[in-house]
Amino acid sequence: MDSLSNDITCANTSQNNMEPYWQNAVSDFLPAGPFDCWFDKNPPASLFEVTSRTTKKTWPALKQNGKNNILLYSGSFNPPHKGHLATIQYFYRYRKEFDVLAMFVFTDPEDLIRGRMKDNGEIVLPQELRSLMFAKEPGLSEPLEEGWLQLLLGTKEGITQALMSMTALIRGAGFDADLIGLLGGDKLSACSPPHEPPAELATWGPLDGFLTLNARRPVDFYTPGPGKGKASIPISLPGCTEWERGQEDSGLVSEGVHEESIGDLWLCKALTVRGTPTTRFYATQRSASNGVNSTRIRKIISEAGEGELQELLRDQVISFEILAEWLKKH
Repeated sequence: MDSLSNDITCANTSQNNMEPYWQNAVSDFLPAGPFDCWFDKNPPASLFEVTSRTTKKTWPALKQNGKNNILLYSGSFNPPHKGHLATIQYFYRYRKEFDVLAMFVFTDPEDLIRGRMKDNGEIVLPQELRSLMFAKEPGLSEPLEEGWLQLLLGTKEGITQALMSMTALIRGAGFDADLIGLLGGDKLSACSPPHEPPAELATWGPLDGFLTLNARRPVDFYTPGPGKGKASIPISLPGCTEWERGQEDSGLVSEGVHEESIGDLWLCKALTVRGTPTTRFYATQRSASNGVNSTRIRKIISEAGEGELQELLRDQVISFEILAEWLKKH
């Protein structure tokens, strides 16, 4: 099916509903011929179906007059923990301030994770298990049922191509849409250019840009100022242009009796990455990090006895019961 046909199909369906754009994007992968069965079992891009939900999942409605940012939150998530949960909940809570139409979470395939590991003996959880842990987390039930949060399976290249195709179809229908890569606080670094680890922005494909913040986890290129009205300037990153202040205001939002800012916007371009994509950094005066990280969790799993895992990990890992059951069998 060519792009024009896809545009027509989307226009003839509910044009402001996101689902047909996704369906038409993934249909481009389906081959005609003897490989049909293989692709049915091993699609390069597909949604992880949350079968236990009792209500029918909806999809977000595109904004005709406004920005539609589509976030891709990709990572090892080995295993998914409360820090990842807090990041998703943060963007869901402030989805209007960030103009986020939807977030797609992609758990990296096992071979991709093993290739990054220094210790070949470290545990690598199956991709579907990690997705299941997100799907069963009670704190994500609302964004999942609303269709704001989608869980992806497949290959990194496959899901990126599908999301880029979907975004192009949405733009072709007259909507203002961008596909943005969400970078955790440990990805961009003052010690390495963006095409090298830990960022490796070139492996994401030609996205419309990237976004990071320090609200959920500190970054090594920014130290908050001494007080209100005294904003710091981020440290310039190797292989990037100097940071420039964005034109948006800080997006003051109500937090009960308090007010909280989503941060001051700073922009830079990655010069060592094809297309020199722009990274948007939202700088806040504090980071609400809980100190949880996957490396420490895997160390506990490898060293602690079975009886100790629940006490040590229940408050760190999401859907802990699913992980514990898998560990018993493996």
